[in-house]
Amino acid sequence: MEKTTISPFQLFSLILITGLGSSSVLGISMSAKQDAWIPTLLGMIGGMILFVFYYYIFTQYPDLSFSRILEKIFGKVVGKLLTLAYIGHYILFASLIERDKGEMIILYVLPETPMYITQLLSLILIGYAVYLGIEVIGRFNEFGFLTTLVICVLFVLLPIASGVVTIDHLFPVLENGWKPVFKATFPLAIAFPYSELFVFTMIFPHVSKKKKVLGYGLFAIFLVGLILTIINIVNISVLGPYLAEKAMFPTLLSFRMINIGDVIQRLDVLAVILVMVGGGVKVAVYMYAITVALDDVFETKTYRRYIIPTIVAINFLSPIISDNLARHIHFGLKIVPYYFNVPFEMIFPILLALYLFLRNLIKNRKIKN
Repeated sequence: MEKTTISPFQLFSLILITGLGSSSVLGISMSAKQDAWIPTLLGMIGGMILFVFYYYIFTQYPDLSFSRILEKIFGKVVGKLLTLAYIGHYILFASLIERDKGEMIILYVLPETPMYITQLLSLILIGYAVYLGIEVIGRFNEFGFLTTLVICVLFVLLPIASGVVTIDHLFPVLENGWKPVFKATFPLAIAFPYSELFVFTMIFPHVSKKKKVLGYGLFAIFLVGLILTIINIVNISVLGPYLAEKAMFPTLLSFRMINIGDVIQRLDVLAVILVMVGGGVKVAVYMYAITVALDDVFETKTYRRYIIPTIVAINFLSPIISDNLARHIHFGLKIVPYYFNVPFEMIFPILLALYLFLRNLIKNRKIKN
């Protein structure tokens, strides 16, 4: 394992930016219409509960990455097979995030440039950051943290200043009862983005003060939930519940509606920056986890030799998952949460944490007897 460390604050900022990622512009849980802010809050609570399970697994082996933990618990053969499954899982998610970024660039920045070119350039830059190590990623993310917070504050203040906010769009609350809210909460609002933070079990061993992982992690998740809730409220207030639900990127559309004195307008570029920063950091975290896990599986001396193959795999998989934006959004929001997030990031970690808890409980009772 790489002999570098990150501070608890750097872990906090990484979790925050990774949690926001592309979820800040995609309009999560908008199927609940004007109540879309409620599933975001409920998802945050579910995410905090999941994080406690992730942290418990980490406390049992505080110096090992999750891939090493699997080998420790299940043995080398089964552990490596499970790690390979998670590597595939991480490659899929990195590809989806890179596709989100690619679609935004093609639609709003470089419409004449082939997507695989923009993605390859982005992945090369991210790959270089991963090559430099998790410590460098953590330091860079402190800048991304400030950038993201500034954009989020502007997203609240500028629509109010331009007079495009209509609070009446948020009412009536729970017009159709709790059923649409619960349907929008599980699994989507919990899976995206909170269960995805499971990837940080590959990074926890690098935190300098391991006892602070839980506190900083839970606080970061709380802020992610709060920010996403505010973003949903602003989107609904500006666009109305029905347009916010149908829009591919409602946050970007809300930025576009801002017009202050015909001078401050067309600020959708801020939404693009939000995705570029958040999505880039998120892909870097996944790429680091993939390369370290591969290093653990094949027991080589450095994870860096796997960076180029990982870039190739992500760039190859990203365009073939779906052939257009609508199918990509459908796959990412309707299929992935059920068939990937739930088994890999919810069921298995919870069962593993319960197994470790019961094992320790039985062991302690035997010692007492």
